[in-house]
Amino acid sequence: MAQVFQAGLGAYVLLLARHRWLNRRHFERHADEIDRHQQLSDVERDMALRGCIHTDAYQAVKSERTELKKRLGFLTDADNFYSKLQSLTQVLRWLLSKLK
Repeated sequence: MAQVFQAGLGAYVLLLARHRWLNRRHFERHADEIDRHQQLSDVERDMALRGCIHTDAYQAVKSERTELKKRLGFLTDADNFYSKLQSLTQVLRWLLSKLK
């Protein structure tokens, strides 16, 4: 039973480590939309800092950004996602090394 768990854990860690590489085509296909989402996020943050949150322009930026986030899913938060994924992969590799 332990060998099955160890083999499964090893395969899971391997796939997690290769997740960005396996999904590269999605990032390339949606690169323009991902950049647009990042630009809208920066504009929204700047408008909030200037106190423009009750304007129509702010609401338009916010709704467009929300729509892009719904359509792209995890691709919009890739940097945050992959940093967390890297940490999880390191922990799982350490655990796998301790099980051997």
